[in-house]
Amino acid sequence: MNENRVQQFIRSNPYQEALFRESNYWGTEIERALEQGIPFSVDMRNAERIWVQRGDILPQQQFYDPKAEWIMNGTVYKRLFDEIDRLGTPQRILHLACGGGGLSLEMARHGHYVTGIDISEKAITIAKKFAQKNGHQNGFGHLDYRIEDLNAIELPAQNWDIVIGWNGFHHILYLERLMKQIKKALVPGGKLVYSENIGSYWSNHLIGGMIYFFLPTFLTFRQKLSFAFLGSDKVKENMKERSPFEHVHSDSILSLTRKFFRIQDIYYHNALDYRSSIVGDNKLPDNIRYPFIRFLRDIDSFLLKYHLLKPDHALVIATV
Repeated sequence: MNENRVQQFIRSNPYQEALFRESNYWGTEIERALEQGIPFSVDMRNAERIWVQRGDILPQQQFYDPKAEWIMNGTVYKRLFDEIDRLGTPQRILHLACGGGGLSLEMARHGHYVTGIDISEKAITIAKKFAQKNGHQNGFGHLDYRIEDLNAIELPAQNWDIVIGWNGFHHILYLERLMKQIKKALVPGGKLVYSENIGSYWSNHLIGGMIYFFLPTFLTFRQKLSFAFLGSDKVKENMKERSPFEHVHSDSILSLTRKFFRIQDIYYHNALDYRSSIVGDNKLPDNIRYPFIRFLRDIDSFLLKYHLLKPDHALVIATV
């Protein structure tokens, strides 16, 4: 990688325009959710079940439901917090692509010293607001936020015990450069912990799409057919316009991790595609909805355990 070429491209108008769209889209997503209540991405502990209309083309008119999120992904969050807390309190933690700050805030509530970084000024403004009004001060560590471009960031050497990534690395154009920066920024023996999309598979797409199609949802069957199968390219194209760096890196995240770090543990999770739509867009009554989500989680785990589907996400714990 030629650092001069990287810096030259980062200063170019096409890159800056794409970066603005990326930043604005994800910041606006959080703002739109916040208009309806407290989303999980902003405050994990006080999140509310809210209804969000995400706009045309992307048919995800859905509930953001903290209870459903904990059912589906609670094991992943528990593994993260168990690993961090096992190292003792406080740890100096750098959270990259922190978004609305929900995970950063929760780590600070565990007593750690957390720095959250994101490219979106809108997201960071919201994260700061919720950090200031945090009502759980007992045992609170420290929390601050910065707005920076992770493609161009220069991190100080040996400054953090842990670096966290949570569904953000696959948006980084120059991920190899960022991995080098992370390695430099960690203390000897420091840890990189992330949960990331590591690939997309047609079999996962097909089975998840079929479940979503036959499930009673807020979309018509015709809309779902167009979304899940016939119109997938159109949806991807539209998403790329909104978020230009979506999935610029997925397949290479694990290989780049192995290049710069020693992987200590990998917990593979998520096999079925359309999980967020299946969970958030269904209109089953709650007495059926939550047992169904638990069943879906167990099916997902079964498919992964017996290698019937490949995982599209992994929680990775690596050391310098």
